[in-house]
Amino acid sequence: MKYNAEGWVEKEIENKAGDIVEGTVTEIEDGTLGKFVKDFSKFDKSGKSNKEQPAILVKTSAKSASLMIALPEGKDYHPKSKMAQYIRTYKKAPFIGQKIKAMSDENGFYNLILAK
Repeated sequence: MKYNAEGWVEKEIENKAGDIVEGTVTEIEDGTLGKFVKDFSKFDKSGKSNKEQPAILVKTSAKSASLMIALPEGKDYHPKSKMAQYIRTYKKAPFIGQKIKAMSDENGFYNLILAK
């Protein structure tokens, strides 16, 4: 533990940026962007997103890593969408029990590894 200038105790980051862990998909929750995003104004800086757009939240066993994926209205995914990146990385859409990998960022949070 360390103390900052105000005397508050700060938790030391246990993970180094770039640490990779393996896990599995444990849950897939259906909903909308509005359901999964707490502060929609920060999420939608362009003003083009719709709170009612269908989305899924993929939860994993890999250090609490999760991924929200907005679902398009049609059947086709834009090549830069998170779903397209997910399918390029893991060869299939998310399903429970699927093996995944997650990497820690500079703040110690884990994010699913996706192909660009």
